[in-house]
Amino acid sequence: MARNNTYTVRYRRRRNGLTDYRLRLRLLKSGLPRLVLRKSSKHVLAQGVAFHPQGDRILVSVHSRELAKAGWKASTNSVPACYAVGLLFAQKALQKGIKRFVPDLGLHPSIKGSWCYALLKGARDGGLDVQISDEVLPSDDRLQGKHIAQWAAALKKGGLPKGVFGRYGIAPETLAEHSEQVKQKLLPLKKKAEALVEEPHA
Repeated sequence: MARNNTYTVRYRRRRNGLTDYRLRLRLLKSGLPRLVLRKSSKHVLAQGVAFHPQGDRILVSVHSRELAKAGWKASTNSVPACYAVGLLFAQKALQKGIKRFVPDLGLHPSIKGSWCYALLKGARDGGLDVQISDEVLPSDDRLQGKHIAQWAAALKKGGLPKGVFGRYGIAPETLAEHSEQVKQKLLPLKKKAEALVEEPHA
């Protein structure tokens, strides 16, 4: 509690633990738009955000609901879905002539092989210049959803609990094949989008 005249009240978002302003400053110093990643209990959102004195401007935005247009039928916040969102984000960004981004995970924990890095891997495979270490990226098996298929198979042996995989429109054992099919639909768009890039956004 303030007890003198020089006390300065911190920003509300900092008081509530919603924004790490030191991290934000480091990201802004890069001079590049941020690839902001956010996740809910059902969906994933990726946005390309550029700083502006009057308020940040959203340059590109992709919601995991949009994967349905590419034929996606499984969960929309799994590791394979996040990879597909990254591919779709790259396509939209390249179409607008933006190729370089700095990752912004916000307050999400940085965990090796997690959904965050699956999305960034998708963005990089889609043709974007996103600086991340290869050591933190998920394996190809995780990106395809093979770990989910193995888990589903193990659960079925012991009796699959009711409601598990209820949001999947496909059998989880077929997720790897399904993920590959959607990937092949999104990757051909990469060359077409890359042709529209004139200069990296700075």
